[in-house]
Amino acid sequence: HTSIDSCIDCEAGTFAQEDGSASCTVCSFGKYASTAFSGCTSCPAGKYITDDSETAELHTSIDSCIDCEAGKFAQEERSASCTVCSYGKYSATASTGCTSCPSGRYITDDATNAELHADLAACTNCQAGKRANAQIDAMSCVTCAFGKYS
Repeated sequence: HTSIDSCIDCEAGTFAQEDGSASCTVCSFGKYASTAFSGCTSCPAGKYITDDSETAELHTSIDSCIDCEAGKFAQEERSASCTVCSYGKYSATASTGCTSCPSGRYITDDATNAELHADLAACTNCQAGKRANAQIDAMSCVTCAFGKYS
């Protein structure tokens, strides 16, 4: 090629790894690229893209970044997936972390089912005479000590 006019822009979802590249490369997981962009941009925390450099159409814009579902989170930028909250915690859609259940409430599931961590309503109230076991992050309720009540 003799002039820059004969160079071809990379398609959305791809980028040229260096000047003089003979082809474009699909962005890796958790990243996207617009047309004629020189590099890929990381999805923000709370969002993800699972595809790893295979399908350009899955990396075309920030709209390609998928929100973490309620009960899951992605703490870092450029995530390939989201993590289910641990016991005693819940999260909203597109969260970057989980929130602890308020005092006197608990969630027993330990990061296996996002639906059980989807919102504050997922936190179960302890029965009368019991309190959330704060030592293990509100995984269960324990009986109040002699001389105390709830």
